Amino acid sequence: MRWIVPKRIADRPAGTMRDMDRRTFLRGMAGVAGLAALGGCASLPPPSVAPGSAGETVIVVGAGASGLAAASRLVAAGYTVTVLEGRDRIGGRAWTSDSLGAPVDLGASWIHGTSDNPLTPLARAAGLRFAATSFDAYTTYDQDGRPLPPQQDGELYDLWLRRSAAAGRLRGGPNGRRSFAEAFALASVDSGLAASSDLDPALVQRYMTWIQAVDVTVDLAADPGHLDAAALLDGGSMDGPWVMLDRGYRALLEPVAAPLDLRLGVPITAVNSSATRVTVSSATDTYAADRAIVTVSLGVLKHGDVAFDPPLPQATSDAIGRLGMGDFLKVGLRFGERVWPNGADWLGRLGETSFPEWVDLTAATGKPIAIGFAGGDEARRLETLPEADVVGLGLDALGAAIGRVLPTPEAVVVTHWAADPFARGSYSSLAVGASGTDRDALAAPIGDRVFLAGEATNRRHPSTVHGAWESGLAAADRVIAARG
Repeated sequence: MRWIVPKRIADRPAGTMRDMDRRTFLRGMAGVAGLAALGGCASLPPPSVAPGSAGETVIVVGAGASGLAAASRLVAAGYTVTVLEGRDRIGGRAWTSDSLGAPVDLGASWIHGTSDNPLTPLARAAGLRFAATSFDAYTTYDQDGRPLPPQQDGELYDLWLRRSAAAGRLRGGPNGRRSFAEAFALASVDSGLAASSDLDPALVQRYMTWIQAVDVTVDLAADPGHLDAAALLDGGSMDGPWVMLDRGYRALLEPVAAPLDLRLGVPITAVNSSATRVTVSSATDTYAADRAIVTVSLGVLKHGDVAFDPPLPQATSDAIGRLGMGDFLKVGLRFGERVWPNGADWLGRLGETSFPEWVDLTAATGKPIAIGFAGGDEARRLETLPEADVVGLGLDALGAAIGRVLPTPEAVVVTHWAADPFARGSYSSLAVGASGTDRDALAAPIGDRVFLAGEATNRRHPSTVHGAWESGLAAADRVIAARG
């Protein structure tokens, strides 16, 4: 992993197929690029209202990327804006922690493509550096701990991509929409998608089971049986490499938040609107404004933690019910020295059930840190265990992959996003029967007083920080348009 100066990153040569965003590649293979209509755009023009001239007040609920983007846009347009955040920090599901002895993002971690990404100029302005984590620098171990030969690994991955793309085309079934698991099973028996005769059928089965755990359950934070067959086609990344930030998302978002009227530690419980005003209430206080933008997570909406009066429109409620909110757990381990082989940004082991994928953060942080990923039902199960047990499973998984017993880590961390009352999960996905139109419905204005924003409302770039940022800009522009 090498550091890259942000202003030059767009000039980096394009990677190979595996270095691309996987969902973006699958969208092209499936021939369904038209599925995603624009749901908030990085190139939205700045409002033409002169600063200080709006004369309206707006409450923004949530100080994650979407809330900060919306508030910044409105302040620049002359609105008086107050941001209310339930946590004692900014960032929402972008959380930079120093618990491993270096800034490490334990929620959102990557900028998913740097070209034309609205986060790239913010990173440049904050003086941040990028570390590219290439999917080409990936070592896949078989269940016995031996690395797969690169050519064999590539052939298996190509077969996975072709079968996954075919699964997306099989989303419609006789009884409605199919799950990804059902559609992939159908694609796997298609004679045109048979594995090469040179590949051991048992290896193919092991690989397909593992890669679903990595590219579906971990990547989308939900199990294949819970996801719609078209879930891998849901959104995509910007062009350019995936990169991490040397000081984390905290350093990117703090300059955005600094000039805002921001109130931390204010958990919102109710949003009431009339023809002329909006009131937003916590357990102890009530705030009034002309309009409100609510950026709480889909998990919070699904859980009913914020009461809306009048109730949300039926189309909005239906979309909340159909979309999925998954869980993605990270276990972070810092050692006294690097205990895994050099040369790979990523590693994974076939047959691993809890932590099928790891990323090496040594170059990114300057310390021997590895992060293991678990997703979906397994992530939720792990969250119920004592932290020491989760760390033990992580050590066993990483040790089995590289074929050695690992020493005791110097520092550890385990995330609990499903249990976090301000998140109730990691990010949104297309559950069986959901579609991009549900994201559009979630983004639709609720009258001309209340507006929702967040990654779940962005049809083009869901489940990403830049998607959340774009949604905040789009919601701010809807506020400006509502004023007339």
